[in-house]
Amino acid sequence: MAMDKSNGRINYPLIMNLIFFIFGLVLVVSPRSGLTNLTVILAICLFCLTLVLVGIFFANRQKKNELFLLIAAGSLILGILMVYFREPIGTVILPIIAGAWMLVSAGTSVYAALRYRKFNAPLWWLPLVAALVAIVLAILIFFNLGATSAFLSILLGLYFLVYNAIRIGEWFTIRRHMK
Repeated sequence: MAMDKSNGRINYPLIMNLIFFIFGLVLVVSPRSGLTNLTVILAICLFCLTLVLVGIFFANRQKKNELFLLIAAGSLILGILMVYFREPIGTVILPIIAGAWMLVSAGTSVYAALRYRKFNAPLWWLPLVAALVAIVLAILIFFNLGATSAFLSILLGLYFLVYNAIRIGEWFTIRRHMK
């Protein structure tokens, strides 16, 4: 596990960046079935989220927080729909969601770069490179939504590879200097 040595806790952002980097490799290596497989993987994640939310609800029954059950039901329904309609979701809806996600992640990267610059961190500009990559690939996806799913899968895979490689590098350079 990736432990943060400063506080002994599991470093979830680093783990997520590693997972997304590996997923980018899969999308680039197997672009034909990449987006459809991504849809199934996301559906499995939604099923796991459903189980976790139901577990949280039953563990905290004294608080009577039905919101957990409502979100769990929504996750379950969305997961079932994603499995059933995996081809149209993978080829039409998922690229739009991915492009929007790229733009949001670019925004968080710009925010991180500005924060790092404020603290005079070395390589503070590294997140700006990640943001630029995310913006360029998002634009390519939005202007090529009619392209083949293999092309979109490769673009998404490149995003996962480059963006998360930069974020992993950022973790081991900039963030270590800020503690």
